[in-house]
Amino acid sequence: MSLDEAAPGYGYIWEYRSNADPWDAEQVPKWTQFPSATSLAIENAKNQQSKEIFIENNYRIDLEKYVQQHTIDLHRQRPIRRRRLLLQHDLINNSSDSESIKSHRERMSYCLGAPQRCSTTRDMSYYGSSFVDDWLFLFSHGKLAITFDTIFPALFNGLITEGKNQETHILNDIEKSLRTAQQKTNGQPDEDRITELEVCCARLYTKESYVYCMTNNALRDDDRTKLVTLGPFCYLLFNYIARCLKQKPSIRHRLRQFLHSNKTDTIILYRGDRASENTIHEYRQAAGDKSQYFKWLPFISTSRKKEEADKFAQDVMYIIAIESQLSNEDRFAFMAPISEYINEDEYLLLPGLQFQVKKVEFNNTQGLYYVHIKIISSYISKLH
Repeated sequence: MSLDEAAPGYGYIWEYRSNADPWDAEQVPKWTQFPSATSLAIENAKNQQSKEIFIENNYRIDLEKYVQQHTIDLHRQRPIRRRRLLLQHDLINNSSDSESIKSHRERMSYCLGAPQRCSTTRDMSYYGSSFVDDWLFLFSHGKLAITFDTIFPALFNGLITEGKNQETHILNDIEKSLRTAQQKTNGQPDEDRITELEVCCARLYTKESYVYCMTNNALRDDDRTKLVTLGPFCYLLFNYIARCLKQKPSIRHRLRQFLHSNKTDTIILYRGDRASENTIHEYRQAAGDKSQYFKWLPFISTSRKKEEADKFAQDVMYIIAIESQLSNEDRFAFMAPISEYINEDEYLLLPGLQFQVKKVEFNNTQGLYYVHIKIISSYISKLH
């Protein structure tokens, strides 16, 4: 079964802006749902391509301008909107789906949480992922050097500890995957063994288990109680994505390439998500302001296909532009080569990537906010 065949369903509800001054752009909008019968009547009129509908005897709903207007006092107006209502029970729980499809859906529908405001002047190695950065510093006692023999038991014990309440077959599968990577590379150079372990972690991330969710919960919530148990996995998955950073040519060579290259490519990725009105208001206030930066803390699953990301959008669709000079594949990884799902189209972004908001708009046809963002690559990041 393809993901298209298993697409989750959704409906629409209608809301009006209920602030005291509904046109004040400086206030966080407060949206109130119309009564169910009224909302259904408006939706039916919309589907019949009507330009207007009268409700409650006193109000006219303009379906072209998306405005509610009092029929006597024509100056009494307020914005309305058509908002998507995703049917949660259809989102993941389809017993006929394969495990790979379920896992893909879960990653694409995982709530990213409110982004953090940040500053390029405080950019760190690991693109601002302080969780990974701090784990590496503590684990290596400040030496920043990792060997297979030190990280493997930490990774193994950490994942098994976090999964102590999981089903036995899930733990057995994880243990088997890790032991296979260990035995497969026995006798090989340390760097090759760690690379194989990174690939193993990336595969585990795409499987249906507790790993991806616990990992992203710890990152999103910056839960330092999970630093010992999940830090090794986060570090290895991070390095899977940032492979070219580990293979780093000399700083001088990278700097020369950066300064003298005029070639720029733009990759567009999509991600559906949930977002509060406060978060959307922050985005609106920051839109177009080049001094305002945000970042998400967890790993971010995205797609090159807008229609794929749209299946999992509840309030917002992020349209993510990644502009690059030369290659910036150290910011994301295409997961198809290691996924069990043959039609995989997932691009996994590094945690802590900074972005600016370029534009925010509400699409009444889709019932979603479209938030256009641009991923920022800081000068410091290009040197690591």
